[in-house]
Amino acid sequence: LTPMLQNWNGTTWTLVDLPEALPLSELFSVDASATNNVWATGYWYLGGAVVLRYDGSTWTEQTPPVGDYDDFELVEVAVLAPDDVWVTGIGTVEYTESAILLFHWDGSNWSELSITSPTYSRFTEVKGITAISPTNIWAAGGWGAMSGYPYTITPMIQQWDGTQWTLADLPDNLPTATLYGIDASANDNVWAVGNYQEGVVLHYDGNTWSEQTPAMGSYN
Repeated sequence: LTPMLQNWNGTTWTLVDLPEALPLSELFSVDASATNNVWATGYWYLGGAVVLRYDGSTWTEQTPPVGDYDDFELVEVAVLAPDDVWVTGIGTVEYTESAILLFHWDGSNWSELSITSPTYSRFTEVKGITAISPTNIWAAGGWGAMSGYPYTITPMIQQWDGTQWTLADLPDNLPTATLYGIDASANDNVWAVGNYQEGVVLHYDGNTWSEQTPAMGSYN
């Protein structure tokens, strides 16, 4: 499997040139703060994460963050500036236990941060992240008790205020689901989507998160 990135110029999609030494890897996410500051993250199938950066002319491989994990993948990236990049992912400890990964790039070093996990959950996962400003960052995923089948997974959204993460109040009686994506165009226009047994779409208007009717198609 060879990683791929394409660029849309308003009319057509064009494949971009990536570093050659990227075998058996896949890119999961791409984000940018400017045309000369684009980041992409993913997974190297021989073990570990992949981080790429575009400086306006060339894509180069970056040193990925390192943690005390046997293996990990970076599933989402949010870029505010060359010295302000956030990535989320999933890691394994002793190849059995999953761990939430949250890293921040300050222009020189990666630092690992912790995110709030509900005290009544057996596991928490963070799949998506979006950044409006350094003091307004949203992360989305799910939490639940990993017992029985099907698993009970509750959608979860958290907000970073520059100091700490806080669990957001979501509507009651949401379907069992993990949120896989979150994006925002402004403080009062944040969207999150996910699925497990059912699809779920949520919108934040600056005050309240509300459930939206998901798009429907002729799919199983």
